[in-house]
Amino acid sequence: MIHAFAPILSALLCVLPSPEEDRGAEKLLDGLNGLRDVAIEGEVRAFWRTQHDVTPLAKGTFTIETHGSKGGRLRMEIPGLGSAGKGGFFETGFGGGGSWDLMGTTGTMSYDDTGIPRLLCALTGGAAWREHWKDAALDAKAAPLPAGASAVRLSPSAAPDGDLFVIDAPSSKLVEARIQLAMGKNRTLNVSVRHEGALGRGATITIDREHYRFVLAVETLGAGPGPDAFNLPSFMQDRKEPTFPMTEIVTLDEVHTAHVRKRVRMAEISKEMATLLPAVMNHVRAQGVQPAGPPYSRYWSMPGEEIDVEVGFPVARPLPETDTIKAGKLPGGRTISTWHVGPYHEMGRTWQSAMAWMTENKLTGRGAPWEVYWTDPGLEPDSSKWRTQILLPVQ
Repeated sequence: MIHAFAPILSALLCVLPSPEEDRGAEKLLDGLNGLRDVAIEGEVRAFWRTQHDVTPLAKGTFTIETHGSKGGRLRMEIPGLGSAGKGGFFETGFGGGGSWDLMGTTGTMSYDDTGIPRLLCALTGGAAWREHWKDAALDAKAAPLPAGASAVRLSPSAAPDGDLFVIDAPSSKLVEARIQLAMGKNRTLNVSVRHEGALGRGATITIDREHYRFVLAVETLGAGPGPDAFNLPSFMQDRKEPTFPMTEIVTLDEVHTAHVRKRVRMAEISKEMATLLPAVMNHVRAQGVQPAGPPYSRYWSMPGEEIDVEVGFPVARPLPETDTIKAGKLPGGRTISTWHVGPYHEMGRTWQSAMAWMTENKLTGRGAPWEVYWTDPGLEPDSSKWRTQILLPVQ
């Protein structure tokens, strides 16, 4: 019988990394000329990615600070990015016993303890790789790769398929990192980090995460602040087990919109939105501006056979109107924020959970709620990964 298994065993042995491959991978990684203790500052430009194009949104400033495996953060201040929440900032960090990922005052997410440190390691060139991964091997099947570059697959316990480093051996430089962040149970977020130029003034770092692209232009580089500078945000310190998604009270800024409002049959709402949203997008671009964030839909009546729905995009300023496309605002102030992860037809239970949370906390609604669609189905065909934010303004 053992002869029957010989071809299978032979095939398995061919795909397992050899000791020579492991040593080759570690040699490449040990030669990385990244940074461990650093403060990097500069300008950041934000873009919105879809299946068909990349749209400029806004620009601001960024800071990357790290201290090896003790702590680190990436913070981006982008005032014109309305959908990022109050203040238009993003912050990703670890230290003080946890990790965090913030989009303004909305969308707080918790990852596995190793995910954010691995991402910060990639942002600073990968010099601290041994502190965040358990093993590494050359990956001959990774693609696409620049000419002369090698790919190394790194395996942390929390990433089911491992991360990937693309390294230019002659310069000992990390060209690209593809990092898998675990978000709760059985979910991952894929983030790409690309480096152009040696880390220093004039270099750029491009980050692709979901439908955002951030291009960081490095202007200054200095020593990091030390490990004591990195602590959990105060509002997270009392959460022993933060989870994704989460329901919370956030404070939003008022945001201008370009939208269409229409009564539609519930059975045809997806079909209607597929027609209305491109029309609004074309109108916005015709004014020489770009949306300030992802599309939304706002519900002005309870669902029945028909529903009164408003669909559109946030914009930085009021735009001229047409017969069908109007200028409006999404309200600021206290708002319940919760997240649905999965296909749209399963959102009913998330809405029920949000309404129950409002009742349990003795809150009173004020005005029509809305949904923000953070995932483009054209880019992510797996509907189990679609992220939709539900926002209910309250008194």
